[in-house]
Amino acid sequence: MKFRNRHSDLFTCEECIHLLLDYADGTMAPGVRRKLDPGEPFRANLYDLGIDEIRRRGIRLLPQSLAESLDELQRDEVVKGSLGVIYDEFVDLKRGEWREYHRQVTQWEIDRYLTLF
Repeated sequence: MKFRNRHSDLFTCEECIHLLLDYADGTMAPGVRRKLDPGEPFRANLYDLGIDEIRRRGIRLLPQSLAESLDELQRDEVVKGSLGVIYDEFVDLKRGEWREYHRQVTQWEIDRYLTLF
């Protein structure tokens, strides 16, 4: 297979990288400008700790689902500002995606529960 316009493929990739860098700059810049202290890094293996110990140390867990991620997103003014005019539509779209996901019956559920009762 011969590509006629390899430059367009590279251009698309380069543009994506620029967009990501612009987004990262926009989301990190407020913390850098305000000189926020990220705190000391945690260098131990979290898998070796139980959930109670993780909570005792005040370590926040990452969101465990799309719904939890969207809840966090709605509390984050920096990301909200970075998304600008597409923010509301993006959140609505992702909330709909989460609802649709929960309407699905998986093969595992069929195998597990269909003959249970």
